[in-house]
Amino acid sequence: MTRQLRLAWPPQLDFTPESFVASGATREAREALAGWREWPSRALALVGPEGAGKSHLAAIWAGEAGGAGEDRPVLVEDADRTAGEGDEMALFRLLEQAAAHEIPAVLLTARRRPADWGVSMPDLASRLRALAFVELEAPDDAALSQILRKLLRDRHLRVDDRVIDYVVKRIERSAPAARRAADLLDRAASEQGRNVTMRLASEVFAAGEFETDDEGLSA
Repeated sequence: MTRQLRLAWPPQLDFTPESFVASGATREAREALAGWREWPSRALALVGPEGAGKSHLAAIWAGEAGGAGEDRPVLVEDADRTAGEGDEMALFRLLEQAAAHEIPAVLLTARRRPADWGVSMPDLASRLRALAFVELEAPDDAALSQILRKLLRDRHLRVDDRVIDYVVKRIERSAPAARRAADLLDRAASEQGRNVTMRLASEVFAAGEFETDDEGLSA
């Protein structure tokens, strides 16, 4: 049988509005971002675990909020890490500028709620305790299916819906789990020069990376 050659292209992240996976789990966040002109003190924190969609939502917001030069709203990714790496004064001044309407708005993305960032600067800690935030909920099965499909598409993979359903039923309901599954499928397909089929997916799960009760599924 002829062995297929599959080139290992790096993932190409697509943060366009058209590619975003809209679901009930992200509805509150999307509505909050759309109403950015009404944010208290013109600032908001978008909170959620790795892979939950924070960067994608933030990129869409940055594009839609528009502006130019000093009139451009400000986006700070991983603000909880930034605050913990000695940039507390810079973050405080940014929030002060937003509250004074010197800049249109500030959006901060983080894995933890603002009050839990553990900053040492009292004035910044006070600002963060009062900062409005919205959290991304865990995706349901429908949203997780769309997330997995997008992750595979970012890796230049097109798979049958049966494969998506098979994987979603066997992984934790989280975006990081979907990302890991996409990475494993991509690696297996590249190493073996095969397409991502039911058989390949079952082999990946049977290898012990994920748990599954199914055996011998065919392509």
